[in-house]
Amino acid sequence: MPPELALRKIKFMSEYLKRWPELKEFIDDVKEMMSQYQRPAEQVIMDEADAIFYLKVSKRCLSNWREQGVLPFHKLGGKIYYIQSEVLDAIKSGRIKIKNKAKF
Repeated sequence: MPPELALRKIKFMSEYLKRWPELKEFIDDVKEMMSQYQRPAEQVIMDEADAIFYLKVSKRCLSNWREQGVLPFHKLGGKIYYIQSEVLDAIKSGRIKIKNKAKF
């Protein structure tokens, strides 16, 4: 590595380290702001693709649960939606059985 490039890198790191407390404070502030804007489960609305991803099930399985009345859903303009808190309640109550597919 040429000496002038090494000197530039050293200067950059020196400036970076001088500003680290300021940068860390900024990062902490951003984390705090983001946590304040995170929606509670009763306000999170999922469409079918979100629910499939969230529950890790097939489209057919989700449809079966809907037809059997196992999973509450809402229909608006021909599209089906799920409220996250209602899905969580269905899991907690045992109406939905989530199988652990992880292999150890």
